[in-house]
Parts: sequence; structure tokens; C-alpha cells
Amino acid sequence: MLSEKSTIVRITRRATEELGSRLALQLLAAVAPARAERYAADLFRSPSRSAPAGEPFVPLFAGKRFEVETSTGTIAAWHYGEGPTVIVSHGWNGASTQLFRLIARLVHGGFEVVAFDQPAHGLSGGTHTDVAGMADALRSLAFRVRPVHAVVAHSLGGTAAAVAIARGSAIPRAVLIAPPVELPFFARAFAGRLGLSPARAEGILRRLVEVVGPPDTLDLLRLAPAQRAGLLVLHDPADREVPYAHSEALVAKWPHARLEPLSNLGHRRMLREPRVLDAIVDFLREDKRGGLRKIA
Repeated sequence: MLSEKSTIVRITRRATEELGSRLALQLLAAVAPARAERYAADLFRSPSRSAPAGEPFVPLFAGKRFEVETSTGTIAAWHYGEGPTVIVSHGWNGASTQLFRLIARLVHGGFEVVAFDQPAHGLSGGTHTDVAGMADALRSLAFRVRPVHAVVAHSLGGTAAAVAIARGSAIPRAVLIAPPVELPFFARAFAGRLGLSPARAEGILRRLVEVVGPPDTLDLLRLAPAQRAGLLVLHDPADREVPYAHSEALVAKWPHARLEPLSNLGHRRMLREPRVLDAIVDFLREDKRGGLRKIA
């Protein structure tokens, strides 16, 4: 009972602090809108490290840690197993520790797996990042461990993986799990959660463009038609965090791509669902132009 009460207190305190921050930001937006936009844009690029950082623990498989220098700092990475190299990437507010079941299944399937913590996540350095920085981290890692057979990436990590491929990373296969396809949608949704007006949302987006670059350079729908990597996209139509329509639109424009709808798995459960992990391994074993086994 005491432990349960302590948890409730922590949750209540966090909710109160978040509410206070939103109210303070709304007040700031009313008296100093430009300052509020800058602060919110900075907040948008600040991942939450809600859990203690640690190395991914993969039962029966020991990982060897190494570090990679990127344009935004040093990232922590690990490799497991032997065989064709597959990079696995977590999403926003995540860490490689989430992916231990995926890592184990890929190693068991005959692949060398390289996992890493994105900038400002887990054991990697930094306090701020964005999809451009995440894409650069993946490009730097892929160059370090080349040749790379494939990448498997979740959520915003999937967006970053697609951007990295579009920017020249030699990765011939990709599995993207519930990937967002463009920045403005989420910047505006973020502003809405903060209780800011549409005008302030557009201001936040302008501030982000100053740091991240033009939205077109990160828009997967604009980048997709020129891509040649074989692509499998996995997404639950009932996903509450990233609309399923994002994946539908991406697959419609990306050559050699297929979308598999996965029911009752939400945004994260598929990272540990055995039938999904098996299907990922099967896809990575297939020829680029071969058929993709249906898994849903």
C-alpha cells in the first residue's frame, strides 16, 4: 500500500508540474509570443529521460559496447552476434533497452545486430535532438559498421532511418514500425497539447525550421519516390500516437514497399510481439524483389 501511495504521489506531482508548465507557457505566449515560441521549440527538441539509462540486456547474448562520434556528439552503441549487419533504432523518448527482444530474435536468426541510443537518449550524450540529428547519428553509425544489410526502426527512429537512406546511407532494406512522415503535423499537435494557439504553433514551426532545416528535406512523402531500398512498414490502424494514414501514404509513394496492418498492438507492443519479430527476420532474409509474407 505504501509503495502504491508513493507511486500515486509521484504521478500526481508530475501531472501538477506539467500543468503548471503549460499554464506558465500560455501566460508567456500572451505577453511575449516570440519568447514563448522559442521556448516551446526548444522543449519540442528535448527528449524525456524518464527511466534510468542503462545498457540493453539481451538474455544469452552478450553485447560489446562502442562509441561513435556524430555531428551532434557521441552516441553509445552495442553489437551482438554474427552475420549480415542489421541496425536497430528506437524512437523518441525511447532507448535501445526497449529492443532487447528484437535484438535477441535477429541474432537468433543469423544476423549481427547493432543497437544504439539516439542523441540525447539513453547513454548517449546531449540534451536536445531532432529527426535531422537522429538521421545523422544513424548515417554515422552505418558508415562505421558498413556494410549494412538492413535497418529496423521504430516511430521517429523510423523517420530518421528513411531520411538517412534518402541522404545516401547504403542500406538496401528497411523495416519501419509506425513511422511519422512529416514534421509540421507533430509540431502543431505538440503546440495543441501545450494549449497554444494555431498562430503560436506556426511560430514554433518557424523556429524549428531555423534549427532543423526546411520541412521538405525531412518530408518522407517527398523523399520516397526516389528510394530504392526494399521497405516493409508495420503499423496498427488503431495507433493513437502516429496516424495509420502516415504509413499508407508512405508506402503508396515508396517503390518496393509493402504495408502490413497489425491489429491490437498499439504503438509499442509490436516491439515485443513474437509473430512480428519472426516476420521481420523473414523479410530481412528475402530477396529485395521477392514476396513479403503476410503477418497480420
